[in-house]
Amino acid sequence: MNENTKTDDSDGFLRMSQKIQKTRILPLRWIGNACSGIATTSLVKAFDLQENDDLGYRFKFHSLVWKYFNKPYEKWGTYYMVDLDYLKNDPVLEKLGSDYDEDGVPYWENEGGPVDKTEERLKYMEENGI
Repeated sequence: MNENTKTDDSDGFLRMSQKIQKTRILPLRWIGNACSGIATTSLVKAFDLQENDDLGYRFKFHSLVWKYFNKPYEKWGTYYMVDLDYLKNDPVLEKLGSDYDEDGVPYWENEGGPVDKTEERLKYMEENGI
């Protein structure tokens, strides 16, 4: 399969990603990208139905629509591969902070969990008359 991985650095997104076009035949690419929208919408609807424990005919219908409309996208559509190493060195993301501590453990897996400072805030508000 021929993949076109030409990179155009016209905006910030393309500096950290690589555009992969699965085919050079433009109408097939249009079909694949159009099918992507239909497949994505059906996948979101199927997830919503699954969340509500409604696994009847509508769920099966949206699952089948996703299955068959995603195939042309996988075969002929346009993908963007994000370079995660570039994101690790991004100064904007460094300013936002991290969800991981110094040992690489996410904050939600720590034994104590997130620190609840509600009591401290209420005490501070009472002391300062806020």
